[in-house]
Amino acid sequence: MQAIHTMVNSAPPGSSQVWLTDSGAPNYMTAYLNNLTLASPYPTADTIQTANGEGLTVSHVGQSIINSSMSSLKLDSVLLVPQLTQNLLLVHRLCLDNNCWLIFDAFCFWIQDKATRRILYRGLCSNGLYPIHAFSLSSSTQPYQLRHSWPTCSVQSMAP
Repeated sequence: MQAIHTMVNSAPPGSSQVWLTDSGAPNYMTAYLNNLTLASPYPTADTIQTANGEGLTVSHVGQSIINSSMSSLKLDSVLLVPQLTQNLLLVHRLCLDNNCWLIFDAFCFWIQDKATRRILYRGLCSNGLYPIHAFSLSSSTQPYQLRHSWPTCSVQSMAP
């Protein structure tokens, strides 16, 4: 098992992680083993098909938590795909796993809890993408790393 762990990517502890929201991804996916908790080897030889037809190997599956200064978002069944260059969040699953809405406009986005209407995350659109900047809350993380200058987006509560 040790050999498997040394072959996968590892992001530096305490570093900022970026997760891209994706409405077309088949599942949550990351290239970094340290983004997973309770990771176990992936039980099949299934691959993730890319747009160019390349099959990417899934090595592990686990859970993850995206921590920001506003909240924590839980992610179940995150696939570890070492060949990826970005962490991908499946929008539909994010909404199901966290009982929330993701609201997008041309300039910014926010995640809102359905039950409490509390804003869980706010972010800016970047080159047509909606990245979620997360922080590892390891013991080496300093409080100033969790402060964030939030975009000035008009946030309105979504009513059922």
